[in-house]
This record gives sequence, C-alpha cells and structure tokens, in this order.
Amino acid sequence: MPRTTAPKSARRRIGSWAAALIFGAGVAGAGAWWFSPAGALPEGVTPADYHTATRQFERINHRSAARNDVFSFLGEQAVTVERLALAADCFAEIPSDDPRYGRSARLQQAQVLLRLNRAYAAEQNFREFLTLAAAERAAEPAHIAAAARWLSYILSVELRFEDRKPVLAAMHRRGQADMLDSKQYHFPSLLIWNSPAGRRRLMEFLKADPANPQLRCAQGRYLTADGQFDAARALLEELFRQFPPRLDCAAALLECLFESHDLPEFTKVAQTLPGYAAGEPWLLTRLRGELAMQLGQAEQALAYFQHVLAADPANPLCQMGLSRAWAALHRPAERAQALNRSLVLSRIRVGLVKVNDNTYKSAAELAAECDQAGLSEAAETFRRHALQFRSASESVTDHEQP
Repeated sequence: MPRTTAPKSARRRIGSWAAALIFGAGVAGAGAWWFSPAGALPEGVTPADYHTATRQFERINHRSAARNDVFSFLGEQAVTVERLALAADCFAEIPSDDPRYGRSARLQQAQVLLRLNRAYAAEQNFREFLTLAAAERAAEPAHIAAAARWLSYILSVELRFEDRKPVLAAMHRRGQADMLDSKQYHFPSLLIWNSPAGRRRLMEFLKADPANPQLRCAQGRYLTADGQFDAARALLEELFRQFPPRLDCAAALLECLFESHDLPEFTKVAQTLPGYAAGEPWLLTRLRGELAMQLGQAEQALAYFQHVLAADPANPLCQMGLSRAWAALHRPAERAQALNRSLVLSRIRVGLVKVNDNTYKSAAELAAECDQAGLSEAAETFRRHALQFRSASESVTDHEQP
C-alpha cells in the first residue's frame, strides 16, 4: 500500500514551519494593530500617515498623542501643503465637544471649506464656531471677528441680507464692527450688490455645489439685475416648481416678473403664495406691497412697506412705495415726509462710497444725514466711528510732534 502520512521527520519540519508561520502572522497582526488608529480613517490618510503624524506630534509636544491630537496635526500639515480637501476631512474628524480642539477645528474647517468654495458647509461651520465661542467665552476676539466677517461675506454673496443682519448686529454689540460692517448693517438696500466680484464669487460657489437652491436662487437674482430676464425666469420658475416651500425662490421669481413688467404672471404667482408671516424675506414683503398697489389696496400696501422698513429702515424702494401709498390714501403730509426721507436716502447712497475707515469728516456728515432721515441708530453708529477716527488722527499727530 502507498503511504498516506508523511514520515516523522517530515511531520516535525512541517510543524516547525507552521509554528513559525503562526508566530510571524501574530507579529504582523500585532504590528498592524500597533500602527493603526482606533476607528476608520478619512480618505487620503493611510495608517502609515497616521503613525508618522503620531510620532511627529509626540516628538514636538513631548506627550502621547490622542486621536484628535493627530487629526488636528494632520489637518494643519495638509493646509501648509495646500491639500485643502484633505485638511477639511481631517478637521471634520474632530468633534465639536472636544475641549482642546473642538472650537478651533470648526473655525479651521470653515476657513478651508470656504477656500474650496463649499459655501454651505463653510457657513455651517462658521456658525457652529460662533455658537461655541459664545457658550464657552474662551475664543480669541480676533478669531470671533474673523469668523463673523467671513460668515457675513458668504451671506452677502448669496444676497441673504436678512440672515446677515443678526451677524452684523452681534459684531456691533461686541465692538468689532468696522465702517464697512456698519454700512452693510444700516444700509443693506443702498449698497450696490450687483458687482462683478459678487457674481464671480457666486459662480465659484455654484461650481462646487451646482444643485444648491440657495445659490441658484441668488444666480437668478443676479441675472434679473443684469436684465437677462428670460434666463432668470427659466431658472427661477424651475426652482419655484422644485421647491414650493422656499419663499426666497418665490420672491426672486416675483422680482423677475415685476422687473420684466409681466404683471399678469406676477399677480398670478403672488396669489398662489401663503399669506404674510413675520420673518419672511424682505424682498417678498416688498413685492406683496407692490401687488397690493396694483390691486388698489393702498392700506394693505402701506402695511407691507412698513413691515420692511421696520427691519430695513433705509430701504429706498419701500420709502418710495410708502409715498405712493400715502398719496393713494390722500394723506399729503405723510406723503411729503416719505418723499423727503427718500431724497435724503438718495444723498446718502451717493455719499456712501466716500465714507471709509479713516475719514472723520465723511463719517460725521453721514451721521448728520442719518439724523435728517430719522435713522437715529445709524446716526449714533457713524458719530461713534467719526469720533474714533478723530481720536486716532489726533494720537498720530501728537506722536509726530518733536
């Protein structure tokens, strides 16, 4: 009979090899466990990358590295070499409630996301950082001011002036608002928003997030402002069908129809919307006023225009609407007052460009114009800026004296 088992010597050799293989596998497995982090790694970070970063962190900081230490270190390294998507993913690994890194990770993540033109995600992270900073009261004031200013910038590009106002208001309460912040806060409807820079930045945001309805809505408004009514209408009608609850899209479509003088369609669309509610887009409320004027409902129009002016006192179109409504109601004194305020607002609009961060005279003149328009809060703000400019100028002069 042929042999069915190996000889003893062969069996001993096989046993030795098997033991060696098992031992080697155990060592390899132990090595893999030793060099791998707990939990999954983001795309672009290998176990070797993680291990190297761990050793580097420990060598620099003279302490053992926890997972969040390593991801903060990796994120900052990635920023240094312009690997921004990787940096964003590394910062995203750090939870907001981490006492050492949570707050700073949100700010770093937001800044990187904005550089990647991912506006929606950047906005969420800036907001979360500001919320954490307010709750913990430990963030650097300069970091808070930077986050608020970048958040304000995103909202400006997206033409979300209602959402921007509380951000700017908080900056004023903290004493961090500069002259541009004050102009944006008090005169959101007087400043020119349809700029080439704003349109270009919006298109960069859209390229990174082409389906975002907020961005597409803003794109429609830019097209309307450029007089490209057909393109604006096609885009905004699609958004209106896709997102019927979104009042910002409805308002942008109404604006396009109103500016292109399609009053029948303007009326038809406006009458499909739910009734006025506090907190709705200022643009929508103003256009409700325009519809009421078209329908001969002057008292209702007056109420709509006043709602907008309560939130945006320097809104020139609502001031003009107010004067038309008072005229229709045969109230000449109130009409004259509204027209006078409109005249002052037109002067302010022309002069705003001259008001910058180092001119006492122009800031003082703007404060006086605000007094004439009945804008007492704005007048106080710009008087304060004027005094700051004068004080700074006098300090420089004194310093230069021999």
